Amino acid sequence: MKLADSASGNRRQLRIAASFRICAALLLALGLGMAGGVARASTITFTYNGAGSPDFDPGAMAAGSGFFTIDDSNDPAGIGDLSNFSFSLSVAYGGYTDTYTYGLSDLTSFQANFTGGALTDLALTTDHQPAAYNWNEGFNVTDLGAGDAYTDDGDGDQVSIGTVTVGESSTPEPTSLALIASGLLGLAAARRRRTAR
Repeated sequence: MKLADSASGNRRQLRIAASFRICAALLLALGLGMAGGVARASTITFTYNGAGSPDFDPGAMAAGSGFFTIDDSNDPAGIGDLSNFSFSLSVAYGGYTDTYTYGLSDLTSFQANFTGGALTDLALTTDHQPAAYNWNEGFNVTDLGAGDAYTDDGDGDQVSIGTVTVGESSTPEPTSLALIASGLLGLAAARRRRTAR
């Protein structure tokens, strides 16, 4: 009987040790992910609000929204670090509204800089999309300040000048890993307490 109890106790200790090794590996992966050692995806949303440029016509209005997903922890991030880009723009002028949609293949340049995980600088340029009523439009961002974004007609004329506002960014991988690791640690601790009784 004592031999059977001893074998059963050894199996429990081996299971507990295995649980702790798994938790340690997950916590190590979590630490590497937060330190930038593991590629992670961040989705960043942004909006654009602009009015007609003084050189064009102050009566024009433009607004748009979009997002991009970066699959790497490079800083600065370039076009090659993007897995997705989507931006929809509406430009209203002279009683007509044109709507444009830009995807990843429409980007001609892209750079994003981060400080402490937050987007601090953004610069991008798109190709020009055809219009139904007014002008073909391209979208350009030179920075995140007021007046640092504009739409242009392809002939060098800025149709609207405005501001890009960045929304929340999400980086789910490290957070998910933390939840999994804490759950496994809790299970291992509960199993250890049960074994000690």
